[in-house]
Amino acid sequence: MRIRLPLLVCMSFVAALSSGQGLTSVAPEEMKSTDYMVGTWEGTITMTGMGQDKPSKSTIVCDKILSGRFVRQMHSYTVEGMGELSGMLLLTYDADAKGWVSWWYDSTTSEAMQSTGTSNGTDTVLTSKPTKMEGSDVIVRTTWTKVSDKHAKLKVELQQGSDWTTLLVGDYTKKG
Repeated sequence: MRIRLPLLVCMSFVAALSSGQGLTSVAPEEMKSTDYMVGTWEGTITMTGMGQDKPSKSTIVCDKILSGRFVRQMHSYTVEGMGELSGMLLLTYDADAKGWVSWWYDSTTSEAMQSTGTSNGTDTVLTSKPTKMEGSDVIVRTTWTKVSDKHAKLKVELQQGSDWTTLLVGDYTKKG
């Protein structure tokens, strides 16, 4: 009983605070443009920027979480010489900033990469804040291109000075 009462008081306070500030669990209208992403995508990625041009199998399992406010993409892929790798992308629309925001987590580091960007309905382009990669600060630009509701392309680039170098390209087909 001692634990329940403080928990109940805390939950009541948060609910009152949320309703008083006009907070809502309804996802922004812009999130509807990501509906096609939900599902399992299979394809290949080619690590062009690492001296490897061999395609590797890749799978992305995508769903919407937290009342549809976020898209979650769970990536898994195998890269020759690096083995099995995995990553998670969280993507949402920030109505206040009028733009897209994402966070990338992967099995090679404990740090998240935060990006912001735009979408025109076909291309979603996200550019990261400076991120540590192999001891250096880099800026990463990721472009997800909707070819159709069941076909998408991925391009990841690194900024070097004022130039962009392609790190990897991916081609995906939605299952089902």
